[in-house]
Amino acid sequence: MARTRKIQIPATKTIVVRPPAAARAAPATSEPIRATTPKRARTRSPGVPAPTHGIVEASVRAPQRVRTTAPVIPAELLPAREPAPAPTTKTARLIALLQSEPGASITDIVTAFGWLPHSARAALTGLRKRGHAIVRSSSDGTTRYRIADGEKA
Repeated sequence: MARTRKIQIPATKTIVVRPPAAARAAPATSEPIRATTPKRARTRSPGVPAPTHGIVEASVRAPQRVRTTAPVIPAELLPAREPAPAPTTKTARLIALLQSEPGASITDIVTAFGWLPHSARAALTGLRKRGHAIVRSSSDGTTRYRIADGEKA
């Protein structure tokens, strides 16, 4: 089975050279592979060396990158860090909104989070499934939802 070889040309890109059909069956040698054969090289008289600009050394493996590591700095020399604030999730913000005294209506939740009404109702259902006791009260035709004082059902 023929193998394609990657070759590295200085100051250019890596190219893939596939040997001609006659050379594929021959065993691999350590001789350089000609990426291109200049026309002048084919027409030179015997004894005159061919130009070397078309000869490229073939390598089966690409050159390895040199791995470097960052220098280790002692902890005493590093500046003091403040602890990162706890991430504020949408669920935490919703719980805080529902724990307020009047609670929140679906309209309040929609405007606070930019959700659609069905998404706000789904979020309330998700809190119920997580064990929060959500109290629903209706006044003046508006339904308000709130979490009972620190209760989890």
